[in-house]
Amino acid sequence: MSPKGRNGIIQINKFMKKTFWLAAILVIVAGIWVGLKPNQSNQTIKIGVVSPLTGGKAQVGEGLRHAILLGQQDFGNTKKQYEFVFEDSAGESAKSASAVQKLISIDKVSALISISSQDGNITAKAAEEYGIPHISIANDSKVAHGEYNFVHWTPLDEQAKLFIEELKRRNIKNVAIIGENNDSSIANIDAFKKYIAGTDIKIVWHENFNKGTSDFRTMITKLKESNPELIMLQAFSPALEVIAAQLKELKVATPVSSITNIGTAKDLKPFEGVWYVSGGQPSEDFNSKFKAGSGYDSTIGAHYGYEIAQIYLTVFEKTDDLSGENIKEEIKDFDFSKFDSITGLSGQDSEGQFISPGAVILIQNGKNVEVRN
Repeated sequence: MSPKGRNGIIQINKFMKKTFWLAAILVIVAGIWVGLKPNQSNQTIKIGVVSPLTGGKAQVGEGLRHAILLGQQDFGNTKKQYEFVFEDSAGESAKSASAVQKLISIDKVSALISISSQDGNITAKAAEEYGIPHISIANDSKVAHGEYNFVHWTPLDEQAKLFIEELKRRNIKNVAIIGENNDSSIANIDAFKKYIAGTDIKIVWHENFNKGTSDFRTMITKLKESNPELIMLQAFSPALEVIAAQLKELKVATPVSSITNIGTAKDLKPFEGVWYVSGGQPSEDFNSKFKAGSGYDSTIGAHYGYEIAQIYLTVFEKTDDLSGENIKEEIKDFDFSKFDSITGLSGQDSEGQFISPGAVILIQNGKNVEVRN
């Protein structure tokens, strides 16, 4: 063979070797990329829950946890894997903020749930900052502000109107208010003030107190002088029970009521026979299933948590795009007409507030009984 022919074969062999190694490198790189790319069909989707599992509102958080897991169980088989991760806020702002950060930065949750206006407002800020969908069970409508935040609870305006209707029905015109300085109580009182304008209902006395207050006797003594026909009690446990005990001690027979708050009491016995306004109550079927699994009656807001779990599962099962941007759009476009609601859900407004009816509730034999909506 001529030198020219040998040189040609050598050049071809060099080219083939280069091509072989280039192809091998591409295969290796592709393998690494596939290994790094998350397999959405196999990954576990985590949904973080911020709620009080200790402290005065622990019964609310524990009830929510049980209801969410019941909602997951009742949803049935799913194509994807899911885990609800629960973090304790203890009803305190600092712990709530820490709980949210832990869920986002360590647990890498794809969605968030909260209960109470305080936890809701704190979680809402983080949801907006990190672009994570968040559905809260809260009275304060501000929790729904932003692109990623939603509220599943009877709108506070509707509750306030229903509360005032009940006052009129009972011919109650003079109201005294004892309020705790927290997001929920303040929002409830503000809504009440807004809707009594133009009516003959008036606030004859109003004073707020800070969390941790345990002696309300001076406040109650001043309140008595205003001769109210009803005491609007906007507070959480343990203050709720302490105020009830001290009203009895000072022989104040004036009836008490509230928008939502009395229903959160750890002990309902001091409020036997009391009416208040809140979101609608769950069905007997839900109550039976809840009690069978937990050993106690369903807590306030629990059935809303049950539905939130099922709404999230419905949305995540529907799409392979698990980005926060897509999931929040799926929630905005959610078809409530095809959802088997136990709270009377009929849709949502432009702010992300879910719409469901409120109710007048009577505490009877230690239980919440819906008497009117």
